[in-house]
Amino acid sequence: MAKRSNDQPEDNALRLAQARRLRILREYLTPKSVDAARAAGMTASAYSRMETGQSEIKGVALARICQHYAVTCDYVLTGEIKGLPSDLIRRVLELEAKTPQATASTQSDHPSPPPRGRGRPPGRSGKSAVA
Repeated sequence: MAKRSNDQPEDNALRLAQARRLRILREYLTPKSVDAARAAGMTASAYSRMETGQSEIKGVALARICQHYAVTCDYVLTGEIKGLPSDLIRRVLELEAKTPQATASTQSDHPSPPPRGRGRPPGRSGKSAVA
């Protein structure tokens, strides 16, 4: 699913933060994304879109992933690490320190489209100049 035009910047930031946490969790517990996709009951490409923030994380998929990993959904949804195994908490903190809010590649690979409905640029009426 492509980014919807009515997404607010906060929604986009939240989706990217959740995607980053999903990737961190998967990289620690399952090196191959295809295994995580299989656990979520989806294709590898659909899982990749969730993990990169190109699409929202679906509730059913998240529930399956967290059940597969034996963790709660709190970390992915909110960033709350309470309740995660201590070795996973250490690894999460290490990985989060290495990956700030959004990676540069995520930002440059998926630029936001220009705002819609803002009118024409100054100096252009939209009428053709016919003599």
